[in-house]
Amino acid sequence: MNVLFLDIDGVFNSHQWWMKIKRDGLIFDLTSKESFCPICLSNFQYILENIPDINIVITSTWRKYTSLETFNSWFDNKVIGKTTTTFVANRGEEIKHFLETNPQIKNFLILDDDQDMTPFNDHLVKTDPRTGLMLDKAIEVIERFRKFS
Repeated sequence: MNVLFLDIDGVFNSHQWWMKIKRDGLIFDLTSKESFCPICLSNFQYILENIPDINIVITSTWRKYTSLETFNSWFDNKVIGKTTTTFVANRGEEIKHFLETNPQIKNFLILDDDQDMTPFNDHLVKTDPRTGLMLDKAIEVIERFRKFS
């Protein structure tokens, strides 16, 4: 099973995108992916098209406020879960807990703009929070998942 542990802010929302929203006087809607950067979303769609058997687990703080149904409507019904919010730990520990409770997951990557992924730093594809998910990082995700095959 191919699983992508997915962050939201810094992946779909970048500093540049926030500045555009603010400059244009737009309202950021936490219930809609329409507030996300269209370039970042397009790059993510490229991942989904190239890794059709991918499953997504949400690691973002958005998991506290957004339902699985909403995430699935945004991401082609590929979201299989969210990491726990009960830990006061780094994101890597939350991912570790998810993996321990889902031993069927063998191949995984983490797409995030942060780096608190210990003990899984070698599974991280790190985005730049200034720009979000750019094409080079989408291609890296695709290539790394293909190496699992």
